[in-house]
Amino acid sequence: MKNPTIIGQTKSGKTVYFLSLSRLSEWPTELHLRSKYIRSFIACDARRLRALYVRKFSLMVVQQRVVELTVWGPNSCRGFHVPFFEATRTPKDDDSDSIIAECNQDSLPKSISYFMTYGRVSRKYRRSCKSLLFVSIGSSTWAKSMQRSLKTLKRTMIEYEF
Repeated sequence: MKNPTIIGQTKSGKTVYFLSLSRLSEWPTELHLRSKYIRSFIACDARRLRALYVRKFSLMVVQQRVVELTVWGPNSCRGFHVPFFEATRTPKDDDSDSIIAECNQDSLPKSISYFMTYGRVSRKYRRSCKSLLFVSIGSSTWAKSMQRSLKTLKRTMIEYEF
């Protein structure tokens, strides 16, 4: 099973990780990252994903302490974000407990930049969320683009406080 590699660290002490997978089913059963809670950005082609599988996946990553998830790629809003959000949102959630799930349809580099600049977690998780996990699924082209973007951000935006 693949493990995320460390890309760098922000001035505020957050650690940036990268992971490239062939398919969503290769997601590690355990994430050994530095902080208690995790913000994650996933580039994935969701056109063939079944909503039931995404719902099961969402329950697993919530147990792994992912508290923010942004997805990017074909059909990511309807095919990934919506079932993920439906599975993680409960009627009793208030703003301090909710898992934040979003999708972004800009270019991949712009979406990554947006995630790093404007991404957020609920109040309850802020103090203990010090890991940023970037995952490319099913595309070596996207993986290379993400790594280039993260290297560029490492020199510029990654040093911002977020």
